[in-house]
Amino acid sequence: MTAPNATTGVDGDTRSATDATAGADGTTGPAADAEAGSGRPRTLRDLLDAHEVEQAVLRLGWLVDGRDWDRLTALFADTVTEDNTSLWGGEPVTEAGTALVERWRAVLSGTDASQHLITGVLSEVGDGAAVATANVVIVVRRADHLGGPLWACGGRYRMELAASAGGWRITSFTLTAAWTAGNPNVITGAPRPQEEA
Repeated sequence: MTAPNATTGVDGDTRSATDATAGADGTTGPAADAEAGSGRPRTLRDLLDAHEVEQAVLRLGWLVDGRDWDRLTALFADTVTEDNTSLWGGEPVTEAGTALVERWRAVLSGTDASQHLITGVLSEVGDGAAVATANVVIVVRRADHLGGPLWACGGRYRMELAASAGGWRITSFTLTAAWTAGNPNVITGAPRPQEEA
């Protein structure tokens, strides 16, 4: 059992309530915990940066599914590394953010709809750089394609971001696929007949 005047940390250690929150200068609370090495945010700026990073990760799904390509482009840095090798093989690609968005646009232009369900975003922020991870389920629909209208993939995102004058920008983007289901031709198949020139 734990003593009444003690707290149990996420790592299972037991400390007194005073020890858990007191810093070297006698202050208490989250800032002091960060000073003690717990990794918790130390300032309001840290909290705001973490929130903005998490919002950037969530916004990516909304903008892709809404086909808002201009705002999606603004979410990426000038140069971006994309790694989808766990899903499609090959090698990671480093290219301009504009080129990345154009590739996504070309792939999704032949589909009816997509939905990115991004949850459990966690971020580590410091010195103008951030790393964020999240769970994701992607569903893509193409009603007129042979073999079934849906393709789905579940896994985890890992993104690196950099602070800029316009906000946090994604510099690296990795999808680690855990499973897929449905018809992959929905997303990898040929263009619709009316799109063929």
